[in-house]
Amino acid sequence: MTQGRLLGIIYYLLGNGHATAPALAEKFEVSIRTIYRDVDRLSSVGIPIYCNPGKGGGIFYWIHLYWIKVYYRLRSKKNCFYLYKAYKLYERNIKY
Repeated sequence: MTQGRLLGIIYYLLGNGHATAPALAEKFEVSIRTIYRDVDRLSSVGIPIYCNPGKGGGIFYWIHLYWIKVYYRLRSKKNCFYLYKAYKLYERNIKY
């Protein structure tokens, strides 16, 4: 069940951009503390997830880190150009 919940958290954040721990806890029927443990597990294996405390805070998926990693793996100028174009198209469609 844990693996399914971890993937569920990732997919939920990819679709929505962010969520609060109580909302995720209610969705997956676990405690808030379990959600924080899951977020810690995901970030420890390299998934770009982070938490912001306070009003307007929550759990966020940092999509820009993914693009930074892809950028540094590319070697040619042509690939960098295509990456830039893909990112600009992605930015137009993202909903925050």
